[in-house]
Amino acid sequence: MINDMNKLEAKLTVQWQKWAKAYLDHTCLWEIKVARTHLFPFSAVKDHQIVALKAAGKKFIYKLSDANRVQMPCDGVTICNAPGYVVVIFYQPRKLKRFYMIEVSVFLDAQAKWPRKSLTAADCSDLAYKTGDL
Repeated sequence: MINDMNKLEAKLTVQWQKWAKAYLDHTCLWEIKVARTHLFPFSAVKDHQIVALKAAGKKFIYKLSDANRVQMPCDGVTICNAPGYVVVIFYQPRKLKRFYMIEVSVFLDAQAKWPRKSLTAADCSDLAYKTGDL
C-alpha cells in the first residue's frame, strides 16, 4: 500500500508541478500530500517537513544530491522570506483531483485548535490560500 501511495503521490506531484508552472506566481516551498479517503490526517505531514516549510519564511538552504542518475539543474537552492505550503490533494479514481494550498502557519494553527485529528476537503477549502483542479 505504501509503495502504491508513493507512486500515486509522485504522479500527482508531476500534475501539480504542471499547474504550478502555469499559474503559480511567487517563490515558495511546498509539500504534496494525497488523501485517498474523505479525511486528511494532520499526522501525514511529518515533523521534518514542517521544519523545512517553516524555514522558507526565513532562510531555507538545501543541497541537491549529486547521487541522482538524472542531471540536476544546480547544486542547491536558498529560499528566503517565502511561504511554505502543505498541498493536500484529495484523490478518488477517475474523478477530478482538487488541491488545497494551505500555508504552514495556518496548518499548524488548525492542528493545535482543531477538534479532530484530520481535515475534510471542506475544512481544507476554508483554510486554503489557493485551490485548484488537476
